[in-house]
Amino acid sequence: MVNLSPFKNFVSRIDEKFRKIDAIEALIYTGCFDEFANNRAELLAAAPEYIDSINLAGNSLSLFKALEPKMPHLDDLPLTDKLTKENELLGAYISGHPTERFQNLSKFVKIVSVSELTATMKDIKVLLYVTRVKVIRTKTGKQMAFISGTDAFGELSVTVFPQLFNQIQSWLKKDIVLLVSGNVEKRDALELIANKIVPASNALSDFQRNQPKIWYLRLTNGVDKRELFDLIKQLSNQDKISPVVIYDAETKKLTKLERNLWLPTGEAVSEALIDILGIDNVVYK
Repeated sequence: MVNLSPFKNFVSRIDEKFRKIDAIEALIYTGCFDEFANNRAELLAAAPEYIDSINLAGNSLSLFKALEPKMPHLDDLPLTDKLTKENELLGAYISGHPTERFQNLSKFVKIVSVSELTATMKDIKVLLYVTRVKVIRTKTGKQMAFISGTDAFGELSVTVFPQLFNQIQSWLKKDIVLLVSGNVEKRDALELIANKIVPASNALSDFQRNQPKIWYLRLTNGVDKRELFDLIKQLSNQDKISPVVIYDAETKKLTKLERNLWLPTGEAVSEALIDILGIDNVVYK
């Protein structure tokens, strides 16, 4: 008895009129064989020879075994190639949307999804995977661009006027994820007028590198909570603030305070907190 791999078995069992390279490639590109042992690049490379061998062998499994080509060993397709083909063939991304790799940005800035956008929104930030860049010249001869992009929830057009385009044109291209800041307008459809654009990878690295230290405050029995929170409210309305996390030793509850209650850095702040909580209950790191 001749044992066939799942991919070979599938190709051999379908009707010959469906055993066409375009149809098989579409199935490979859309992940239909992802549970099989071979990756998409290997299956794409092997598919034409497998189809030819199966067609020549007819119903003879032993003859197919004699004609069977070798499965190549290749690195899988790059994620961007997978996603491009998935969207082209299915209108959706089944390998995960490219913007999902940068969701940690939401820890540092408020990210608005395309589906949440409404006309007249100002100074908002979106993560977009670039699917098209169209460059034109204005009446004065300056270059500007229209970017088409998507997140996991929809599509959006971004208008980039000449001054900003001049700053980013050297690296702006398809198949990258951008953090775009701007204002929403509605013409035929909602669009974003960009005032700042950076690669999402750069933005995430910058935020992580410049991530502020955190005040950790422990509440023990006997602490005057009213005095503590009066101090926090008094000190919080300043620049260069850091997050505040409070641990209640009695209830074992951990609470991260809202941004409007974050505290500034400095020896004076540390001493004021220590006066209320005790030196062993205030940590800044």
